[in-house]
Amino acid sequence: MPAASERVSIRSKAVGDAAVSGVFVFGAAASVELSKQISPVLGLSQGGAGLALTILLLVGLAPVCDRLGGALFNPANSAMMLAVANGSLREHFIRSVAQALGGVVGLLAATALLPTAWTTELASMAVGLRPGVGLLAGAACEFTLGALLSFVVLWSGQLKNGVLRLWVPLLATVVAVKAGADTSGPSLNPAFTFAFVFLYPLQTPLEHLIVYWVAPIAAAAFGGLAFRGYQQLCAEREKRQATTRQRQSRRKED
Repeated sequence: MPAASERVSIRSKAVGDAAVSGVFVFGAAASVELSKQISPVLGLSQGGAGLALTILLLVGLAPVCDRLGGALFNPANSAMMLAVANGSLREHFIRSVAQALGGVVGLLAATALLPTAWTTELASMAVGLRPGVGLLAGAACEFTLGALLSFVVLWSGQLKNGVLRLWVPLLATVVAVKAGADTSGPSLNPAFTFAFVFLYPLQTPLEHLIVYWVAPIAAAAFGGLAFRGYQQLCAEREKRQATTRQRQSRRKED
């Protein structure tokens, strides 16, 4: 009986992941043209306007994901959760597949429903490594930024202030995107990249696999393990401090 209920739970999580992944990719596709239209109004570059729209999309999806029981739209986040012992390997594998498929469906919906003028530049989202950047350099960029971002996301989850819990990861994402803009994009989200490469194959299979799947997922797992190590160090430090306080208290009593 528990196994059956677990299957239902995993299935419902996978459906939720696929849904929010589709919405995220659809919104990202729409923001390509929308950023061009609002950038003069906001006084930002098209890239800056696009980043602002992405942040608004992430903020809007946050309560939706919460209502769906913690829905994810990034396989790297699934790897991060697995690294901190939140869920099983089977669960997160199924959810990652659902996220990738949901992203593809979201992009197909965008190409079908958005005005044609809004879809002419979507292929630019499938561009991989920037000119002159090698495979290892791109993978190193995705790994470094992904590991740091995963650690920050997990660390911010411990904050008591709800506003900070929301905005610290978002601001960290902005910094990561800026830092890797001239190297690998960066993507930091395998499902997102897969959706665009599925429709616009502008990356080699090896580049897509190593830079935009292996590196981000390995980075997220590393960031999760590093955070677990950090938690253990903090727990040991608190234990030592408590022991010291007890000894000092006993000495005063004596």
